[in-house]
Amino acid sequence: MLIVDGLTGQTVFGNTNNTNTSVSFLASGAGETLAGFANGQARVEAVGSPLDSLRFFLTNGERFGEVEFDLHKAAGDTGTVAVTFFGSFGTETRTFDLGNGNNWFAARTDGGDLITAVAFDTSGSGVDDIRQVRLGAIEAAAPPPAVPEPAS
Repeated sequence: MLIVDGLTGQTVFGNTNNTNTSVSFLASGAGETLAGFANGQARVEAVGSPLDSLRFFLTNGERFGEVEFDLHKAAGDTGTVAVTFFGSFGTETRTFDLGNGNNWFAARTDGGDLITAVAFDTSGSGVDDIRQVRLGAIEAAAPPPAVPEPAS
């Protein structure tokens, strides 16, 4: 993932390495402003406070079958996170404990299911950032349904 460095706002953007597909990172917490950093491993963090919640998705409606990311937490700090996957299968939410340092999450779909977005919501003191986001098996957005010709 390549993040647009120095961009701040409720939404920041990045692009996948291999396909250059646009990815949107949307702040879900009230009043949170995001900042994107591209030095070393790309990361997104909240400005002036811990990152409490976030949603990311492919900007132009594409879907993906694989995702991996790290929620980084300050040393000595713990909490929990609810991670939700949205997609053709509906939604799936799981809650996990967060430890200090790296907290890796990964998912892969099967049976034709695809992910449209991933969100997380923390309890406790949030996380420092989300980093090393990797998306795979990207597919184009589903075409809109055909509109039948009017009867004459």
